Amino acid sequence: MAITINGTSNTITGLAVGGVPDGTIDTDALAAGAVTAAKRGTDGILEIVSGTTTTELDSTSTSYVDTGLTATITTTGSNKVLVLVNQVIRAHYQGSGAASSSMKLLRDSTGIVEIGYVPTVRAQFNSGYLGGGDSAAIVYLDSPGSGGTYVYKVQAKRASDGDQFYCQYDSGRSNIILMEIAA
Repeated sequence: MAITINGTSNTITGLAVGGVPDGTIDTDALAAGAVTAAKRGTDGILEIVSGTTTTELDSTSTSYVDTGLTATITTTGSNKVLVLVNQVIRAHYQGSGAASSSMKLLRDSTGIVEIGYVPTVRAQFNSGYLGGGDSAAIVYLDSPGSGGTYVYKVQAKRASDGDQFYCQYDSGRSNIILMEIAA
């Protein structure tokens, strides 16, 4: 078949497979969804979602409570989810000693990671101490199972050595990023 160039409709017909020189077609020229899993390979980031909050939480609870940090992802197949969390969290106490809190990452209602001791840097605050600029990080590669919609959230509680804890103190920004990784 002969190659035909139509300048009116900007089309080329009659090209054989591999008939276009390398670099002629870039990613902008590809149709949405044109790269299939077979061409993409076994690895890669399929989706990224994030959540953020600056809403302050002030609690004396010794049971886990939601910090307000949450994000939802819908996966396809049995892919993995890389979870990145930066939670602004500070503990407060009256008297001597160190203050700490505990933090937990949940997928839906299932706890998947727990940090039992989140220490706080001390700074004078009225008659007690309040940590300054503290945050805790979680990096976790989750295998949620088959494809579906999953809600990831962070919970916290005061530890036995503190009077109360704060999340997003003074409008501090906490973030969660979810990345679906091809299995």
